[in-house]
Amino acid sequence: MADRLRGTARIRVTGAAPWVFLDRCAGDGIVLTDVRSVDELTVTATVSERYVSAAERIAQRCGCRFEILYRRGAPLWRAAVRRYRFAAAGMALIFAALLASSLFVWEISVAENPSAVPDAEILRVLRDQGVGVGSFWPAFRGERIRTAALLELPELSFLTVNVRGSRAFVQVRPVHEPPEIFDPGRRADVTAARSGVIESVTALAGRPLIVRGGAVTEGETLIEGTPAEPHARGTVRAYTYYEFTAAAPLTSRRVTALGPSRRRFALILGTKRINIFADSGILPDDCGKMTKTYTLAGTGLPALPVRWVTETLQSVSAQTTALDGDAVRAALTETLHDYLCARLCGGEILGEHCSVSTDGEWMTVTLRAQCLERIDADTPRE
Repeated sequence: MADRLRGTARIRVTGAAPWVFLDRCAGDGIVLTDVRSVDELTVTATVSERYVSAAERIAQRCGCRFEILYRRGAPLWRAAVRRYRFAAAGMALIFAALLASSLFVWEISVAENPSAVPDAEILRVLRDQGVGVGSFWPAFRGERIRTAALLELPELSFLTVNVRGSRAFVQVRPVHEPPEIFDPGRRADVTAARSGVIESVTALAGRPLIVRGGAVTEGETLIEGTPAEPHARGTVRAYTYYEFTAAAPLTSRRVTALGPSRRRFALILGTKRINIFADSGILPDDCGKMTKTYTLAGTGLPALPVRWVTETLQSVSAQTTALDGDAVRAALTETLHDYLCARLCGGEILGEHCSVSTDGEWMTVTLRAQCLERIDADTPRE
């Protein structure tokens, strides 16, 4: 390693008596390494860069021809830097810029989000905490960011931000409600979760206040707790009624491209966008736009604060076509039926009927259904 730093040269000495050259070098304190005999008249060796001139003079005094095969080490690097000093300075500046850029976040995304909170809402809350594009990630304080974000997002139980190569990845976990533990000593009643007509009542604890065939409204007490059994329990099934409405247009718009397209470009440096076009950027009503953004970093490489934007502009013509009324009605009816099944959560549909109305542009479908389901709800008494 020391020889590499000082520099070395591989030499070849040719003459009638090359061993004389080797003896004189040893006598003058010139260390030759990796000495090899090529033939009876030629030897090769490695000598330190600082002894090259002295070794050449000894070879000349010995009547030998002295050749330098190649050089290695720091002197060559310094010479190359002096020769290409402007290129070296540019490379040094680029390296310094990349090193400084790696300390900032240039891409942020939600990697795992099994919760119902939208990714955009999570990123907005983090941006309010100073975690966004262009933020200085060594200044992040994970515990402070996590605490502040979870206070604004009560639907989440866990949140963390990991930074790798100027890319920030957010991982969240939803809140899991703990199972309800039955407490027989708690004062609670069974109330109606929906309005309906009672089909059956099974009281496991407490005193029932309704009978079969009676009508109840949402929130009405069905089974009341008693002093002996303060926590009322039971199963109540009732006939319930639903009415849902959905609407859809009877026409659709088809867009057709007109004439050739044109492109315009923009450059994004960090959080600043630089438009490379002369117009104002406001598009006419009959013009469509498709935007593509290209980053300068690949997979596994650090993100860079430079992005290239290409916008393709195309004049379009919108044509209105009529839709099949029966197909629209069938789609609306299926949507309402699926929504009803999701609301029942295990109930039974006894009958359903759909009514249809149109005003020329829109079709409205109303679903009315009679169902049989459980309506009992455990409600603590205040």
